[in-house]
Amino acid sequence: MAGEANTDSVETKDENITFHGESYPLVHARKPQSELLFRLERDFNIEKNRTFKDMVNYSPRAEAPVHRWFKYREGYSIDLIDTLISGGETLVLDPFCGCGSTLLGARKRGIDAVGIDINPISTFVSSVKTRDYTEQDLIEIECSFTNILSSTSDAAIEKPNLSIVGKAFHPEILEYLLKLKYRINQLSDGKIRDFLLLGYLSIIESVSNTFKEGNGIKYKFTKRTQQGYKKIPIERWHAKAYPQNKIGFVNNFFADKVELMLSDIKKIYYPITRTEVITTDSRHLTAYIDEDTVSLCVFSPPYCNCFDYFEIFKLELWLGEFVKTYSDLREMRRKSLRSNTNADLTGYVKEFDFLEEVIDLMDEEKLWNKKVIPLVRGYFTDMERILDEIHDTLISGGRCFIIVGNSAYGGVVVPTDILLAKIAKALGYNVEKIVVARNLCTSSQQQKKLQHVKPFLRESLLCLRS
Repeated sequence: MAGEANTDSVETKDENITFHGESYPLVHARKPQSELLFRLERDFNIEKNRTFKDMVNYSPRAEAPVHRWFKYREGYSIDLIDTLISGGETLVLDPFCGCGSTLLGARKRGIDAVGIDINPISTFVSSVKTRDYTEQDLIEIECSFTNILSSTSDAAIEKPNLSIVGKAFHPEILEYLLKLKYRINQLSDGKIRDFLLLGYLSIIESVSNTFKEGNGIKYKFTKRTQQGYKKIPIERWHAKAYPQNKIGFVNNFFADKVELMLSDIKKIYYPITRTEVITTDSRHLTAYIDEDTVSLCVFSPPYCNCFDYFEIFKLELWLGEFVKTYSDLREMRRKSLRSNTNADLTGYVKEFDFLEEVIDLMDEEKLWNKKVIPLVRGYFTDMERILDEIHDTLISGGRCFIIVGNSAYGGVVVPTDILLAKIAKALGYNVEKIVVARNLCTSSQQQKKLQHVKPFLRESLLCLRS
């Protein structure tokens, strides 16, 4: 990876400093938060490499074949994996596999891979994307899909016990979606059934009254105006948004998606590899992966930014029958990384001196949620355990790359890239460098507060070696 190292993070000259190649008022560097961040960073080799800007972001390649089968909010490009693979790898690990970027990248190069995620939507999508499909499979998929659309059966799965499900769909569309799910369930061939289920799940947002935004879902019949949010009466919205033939409306989306997925399979060749996807807690890696077997680990954990992947995908979780009760959902959240306020923030936390220095800068009264500080402590405790488990699975000299973004609370930056580097170093990793890929934006309310630490609002690639 090209990039100019900044072993001395700050160079002073007159009234300004040069930091990562940018001019910065010296008075800002003398503020307590700036002084702390500059000091923490001096322990590491920092590079600024904008060639990774698009690679750490899923969006520029969101329409790439296979990747486009399911719209995933976060992730990184398969091109990044291609860049990081050196050619001698035997097993690749991704402990937060998400939509499967790492697994697809390894498969493209003919390397075995293992992906782990606690969210069943993620592991399901990754599994379907990384399977081998024969010509006979394609014929059976097309035949099964035709039968599903032509069926006149009124049998349907039970309406999900999700509180917002009635608000999220036109009643006729919801009724038909429940019938489609029942028909998919009846398919005896698991590979065919899963393929069509992925197509079904990928159109849920398109045929609903909702869209994904921020840390949850919003309603299409609610518009943001200068005077605030304005709600369009639901009946008027339905009349405007959906045609008379609601079944045909859904079928068109479904058919287009399945046709796209089939066309991707026909045009792309992947070498035969072993790709295993496991739905479990990443804090228990060594229960599933042998020690000293992984040559490359690439992953992007949930950031310490309160983003809840269970919340953003709740329609797909319920309609896909991955979740049937709120107790199911609570259990998943209990086992997940402590990265959002809906997670179980109880349990053991480790006190890291360098993390406490950051937390001490926070004014608890000014934080939007009292759970923020327990969340931050829990997050880095969990990440230490995961890094320790990964270290056990890596072969001697094995490489580990972590794509991570820093966050901010109450005008205080949580420098996740630096803090994880310090944790990794203490665990015995060789921290080769931190590559700054791009700057991140924050809310307008925080922009002014964070002006003096703007260079630390960033997304980075943490490069480690066992």
